[in-house]
Amino acid sequence: MWALAVPVAFALAGAVAQMRYGGRWIGVGLGLVVFAVAVIRAGAVWRRAGAALLVSICGLALMFFAGPMEYALYLKTTGEEVPAVVLKVEKDKGVKTDLWYCTVLATESKPTVYRLSEQQNCYDQFRQGQRVTIRKDPLGLTLPYLPDDSTDDDIRIGLYASAGLFLATALSMLYGGLRRRADRLSAD
Repeated sequence: MWALAVPVAFALAGAVAQMRYGGRWIGVGLGLVVFAVAVIRAGAVWRRAGAALLVSICGLALMFFAGPMEYALYLKTTGEEVPAVVLKVEKDKGVKTDLWYCTVLATESKPTVYRLSEQQNCYDQFRQGQRVTIRKDPLGLTLPYLPDDSTDDDIRIGLYASAGLFLATALSMLYGGLRRRADRLSAD
């Protein structure tokens, strides 16, 4: 059970972190709770430090890789294409790097203005007044996604990385649990 529940929870935390309305903080909080439970279960309860270390590394990496991939894949498959115009492209100073923001007007039946960040693929590739087609979430849980030059190969690579991390996290938890049971059986 733990071998499946932990990687699913890490992937879910990554997906929740991509949502708007405070989803980032909820996703990070959920990820930290899953991290703590998995490490305590594998390291303290099962007494398998190696499994706990692998779960912690692979699980956090899974959350950081799977979340953006789930977001991009979700909007590329279910997102509705909406014509839009880039109103403004601006660069703000971040702590260590510059952050890009695009203000976009979706020109649909009810025009809507969105302020999109690098998470929604806003970099310096857009110009003011440029017409684009954004992918809008039909449920309204995430911000729209600006078009990119990614191919199916780019998405496939991200999905393979996420699947590999999912498998590594699951196998780490399985390893910790199986070793614990084998030790208990030999002691009896």
